[in-house]
Amino acid sequence: MTTTKNKISTVTNNNGRTFELRIIEVGDNYGRNNCLTHDDPIAFGAMVEFWDTTHNQFVSRYYIKTLQDRDQDYGLCLDGGVPVWSIDAAAMQTVHKFIEGWVK
Repeated sequence: MTTTKNKISTVTNNNGRTFELRIIEVGDNYGRNNCLTHDDPIAFGAMVEFWDTTHNQFVSRYYIKTLQDRDQDYGLCLDGGVPVWSIDAAAMQTVHKFIEGWVK
């Protein structure tokens, strides 16, 4: 799917870990080697993926609606097994701004 909006951004947490944010729209391919297609518009629409730029490693994926419904004054644990894979409250506000810029 082609769009004129930027589908990629970055955010850095309070530990200095940078994550790449990738928007996945309905119809887009995603996952390892783009082997999956987001083809469920009924679910919650577009998704955002978090990738650890240190290792170019996938961390987590959320529906944009899920993140919009969260209070942006709180952080988000992306993976409980890896302490540096978390987004603090300040970085979460950056994530919200990126998402808002995307959906408008």
